[in-house]
Amino acid sequence: MSLEEEVLEVEFHFYHSRLTKEQRHHLKDNIYKLEVYQVMDSEWKQQEEEEEEEEQQEEQQEKVLVKQYIAAHSSGWRVFKLGQGVVVTSRSTKIQEGHLLVTLEVKAFTLSGRRLSLDLHHEVRGSQEGGQGEVSSSHRIRRTVTDNVTVQQQQQVTTGCERRDMLVDFEVIGWSSWIVSPKSYNAYQCVGQCQFPLGQNLNPTNHATVQSIMNNTGHSPGIQRPCCVPATYGNLSLLFYDSDENVVLKQYDQMVATQCGCH
Repeated sequence: MSLEEEVLEVEFHFYHSRLTKEQRHHLKDNIYKLEVYQVMDSEWKQQEEEEEEEEQQEEQQEKVLVKQYIAAHSSGWRVFKLGQGVVVTSRSTKIQEGHLLVTLEVKAFTLSGRRLSLDLHHEVRGSQEGGQGEVSSSHRIRRTVTDNVTVQQQQQVTTGCERRDMLVDFEVIGWSSWIVSPKSYNAYQCVGQCQFPLGQNLNPTNHATVQSIMNNTGHSPGIQRPCCVPATYGNLSLLFYDSDENVVLKQYDQMVATQCGCH
């Protein structure tokens, strides 16, 4: 990995445990905001007496990558898709044993803006142009206060609801004898979990929103999470032989999943 190569995708996975009743007492709205930053300068001072000066400099040294609101009584794995937001420069990153090292910091706030403390361990993996690469990350150690959110590491993480490739080969499924063109196409599929809270990017129905809340409270056993399914579809034109051996061009509806959502 070199600084001349382009980082195409970065994901940040983390696990947050359910806050205790005492900790939730300090969150009047039972919701807190989590923000992921890229620290532009990997050199910082960790001494307690210098932290105030460091806080004043952070606004110019950090780049906010993503934000997410989390219910205090919820727990589980969450996925931040950082996309191409990570800045790769000699100032923001460094190379070590072929790995691109990026300094990230996670911050939590109440809705009123009060800073919360995080006890975290994390790993970020990404892909680079021309092959797979690993992007490691470090984190700052902050003073522990009353409100804590535990963040842990796990090797296999279930991703959120997203669209992925599903290549359909008509010869493989036995349709090549009557379909002339195309020989194959990408129908796409929707995979992953509909994790609480459901964002508008997931195109949730009102029913799915209510179901997600009911599932997250845990008060009603047997209520599942909403399902990750196609939300919108695209058409596909097929050239094929009809029953009289005539070549026909016809457009078929709902052949391609164009967008996924939680329903």
